[in-house]
Amino acid sequence: MNWVNDVGEELVLDAMQRALERGKSNWSYVKGILQAWAKKGITTVEDAKAEEAAFRRSRQQGDICLPLGQGKLCRTGSTNGSVRRS
Repeated sequence: MNWVNDVGEELVLDAMQRALERGKSNWSYVKGILQAWAKKGITTVEDAKAEEAAFRRSRQQGDICLPLGQGKLCRTGSTNGSVRRS
């Protein structure tokens, strides 16, 4: 109930649905999703969907990103293997 009070029922239910879709039916997995979202500043289901879409795009492109200060340092999956900050 603390998570529902902190982030709202809709976001908690979305995290639970995602956990079940991945074959995980334990609260610790859901809690991990919620904690990751909290660190990223995700506060709505729409934010979570946008983050997931961006993640899928970067995986399709083969990007590899590491946290760096206020942004990220990424190696793109393009043929030249360029590095960019975002």
